[in-house]
Amino acid sequence: GIVGGLAVALKQLQTLAESPPLLGGEVGVAASPATQLLMKHAPLLALGWSALLLAFTHAGPPDELLFSLHGVLVGWGYLRYYQPTEHGMGDSREAFEFAALFPPSLRPP
Repeated sequence: GIVGGLAVALKQLQTLAESPPLLGGEVGVAASPATQLLMKHAPLLALGWSALLLAFTHAGPPDELLFSLHGVLVGWGYLRYYQPTEHGMGDSREAFEFAALFPPSLRPP
């Protein structure tokens, strides 16, 4: 669960770094293109890593995958609606909607 939650936090930091300074764009996130790419797809990578571990270790029930999925959902919910910010509660930017956690090819139309 912690891995999924941290992955969502990395995604939020990445979207904040891309936003204009008026919306909090001066976060100081590493500017390396590889780091930005990893941060942009961190939630999907966390879920994919858990799925690969489950597939290759035959660990039994999909506990780790479910924990990661739960971490992504709860982490996103907290950051989206409950995180205290300067502008009130939560991160209501369009760049941090739930569909934006995943690559464009996996987003609903």
